[in-house]
Amino acid sequence: MKKVLAGILAILMALSLAACGRKTEADLVNDAMKRFDALQNGELTVTVTLSSEQGIVEGFDAVTKETLTFVRDGRQTDALYRSETAMGDETVVTEMKMQGGKVYSLVEGAWQEQGDAGGSFAPFGGRLKNGIAVVTTTEWDTGTEYTFEMNEKALADLNKQAPEGQQVLESSATYLVNPEGLLVGQRVTSRARVTVDGKTDQLFSETETTLTAWNQPDVTIE
Repeated sequence: MKKVLAGILAILMALSLAACGRKTEADLVNDAMKRFDALQNGELTVTVTLSSEQGIVEGFDAVTKETLTFVRDGRQTDALYRSETAMGDETVVTEMKMQGGKVYSLVEGAWQEQGDAGGSFAPFGGRLKNGIAVVTTTEWDTGTEYTFEMNEKALADLNKQAPEGQQVLESSATYLVNPEGLLVGQRVTSRARVTVDGKTDQLFSETETTLTAWNQPDVTIE
């Protein structure tokens, strides 16, 4: 089920409005993403909350808190990552880094190479495309908030691909762009219905990402 929700979150990264001869809200968020991509370094915090009404999916309910520091040098991005996942009485800690095009995991106090760092560094997801969301805009002292809610047709198309017994009921993504036009926050939420062994439950997910610092002096990944 976690793989299904990961797919839902990935699709949410493509939420947008249709272009209409001016810069749409999706265009403005994409511009803010470009400014984020141009940062020399930054620090991010991420909180992922997974919960259910009935708890019929074993091991689903959990809260993960993550911190990530990144440094860019040309096309290369180095990053240091730490996460703590709380599942009931158990807490799982993971520490990783991406350095020199390689990925390392911290195992018993020593960094062990895991392989090449594939793909692009995109903690806020990919660029927004057109046509599958309803948007609302809210102005705050901290910037402008854009909320893209997946429309009925997009939900129907998504559910055609879902495994039997699983249905996405709601999905949305909210982006906070500061007064300088930089993307500094994102919240992705979804609600799904799942049936397992004749029992039905509702699953909820929320991922909140915040850029807490950027372009600080003397930041390195060791």
